Amino acid sequence: MWSKNNIERFAFILAPFLLILSFYYSFISFFAFVPLLISLNSQKSAKVFLDVFLIISISFLPFFLFLYIGLLKGIYVYNHVPFFLAFSMYFGVCIYQLAYTIVPFYLIKKFNISFLLLPVFYIAFEYLRSIVLYGDPIGNVSIFVYNMPFFIKDATWFGSYFVGLKLLFVNVAIYYLYKNKIKYAFIILGSIACLFFVVNFPTKNGSMKKSIALIQGNISQSQKWDNAMLINNLNVYVNATKKTNADLVVWPESAYPFLFKPKDFDKILGYYKTPIIFGAQTQRGNNYYNSAV
Repeated sequence: MWSKNNIERFAFILAPFLLILSFYYSFISFFAFVPLLISLNSQKSAKVFLDVFLIISISFLPFFLFLYIGLLKGIYVYNHVPFFLAFSMYFGVCIYQLAYTIVPFYLIKKFNISFLLLPVFYIAFEYLRSIVLYGDPIGNVSIFVYNMPFFIKDATWFGSYFVGLKLLFVNVAIYYLYKNKIKYAFIILGSIACLFFVVNFPTKNGSMKKSIALIQGNISQSQKWDNAMLINNLNVYVNATKKTNADLVVWPESAYPFLFKPKDFDKILGYYKTPIIFGAQTQRGNNYYNSAV
């Protein structure tokens, strides 16, 4: 029979299941990181990097493979890239994200830093990942609680990284409850509770109420990039847009699959005057850009 110490050492095996389930059941994200913390705390060997590498890789790599599976399908099925090359690109992106996840845990463990600072380290590397190389904000922990208005309301003031910071602090607090460090858990949870029940953030100066229409065409991936269907797909968004009376209209990123030219776009929508935001390819000189228009 396993001792408590052995169970704690291998608690991280639960992590990939909890992380994936957090996508479907947001409340699980409030304790999904706890097995990691328990396992990291139980590792006493001198091989710190190896321990952290194995724990974080086994915990997060399945989650990243799940997270980016749409990338593999997009490259292989819809862009017809050979499977081996498509899988290599898909797997490479997962490894790239994994590196940014390993480092904060390694620093905490290597320099024996309190888990109280882990959320700060983790979110700092999330932000770094979003600005280095191609910029990759996919998989930030704040996405787990997108459907919890009570928890994300202060994102209006502090942004999504602050939401992720709070979520990780909740995990740390639950870890401290497990370790019977009630004082630390009470301080963390009490501080977060103050944001819900004590602090009432006023509306920012200059804010105003506006109606926004989010246009969703529900066009399948196989049809979206079919050259014969591009005009028909665009008309789905155009017709839906003309039926709205919102102050602002937002289309999906890939709703306009052509090189953007204002005169051509004006012909499509005629005299429609409401501002529209969408993604499109633009040209400046000899350079082409993936742009927000």
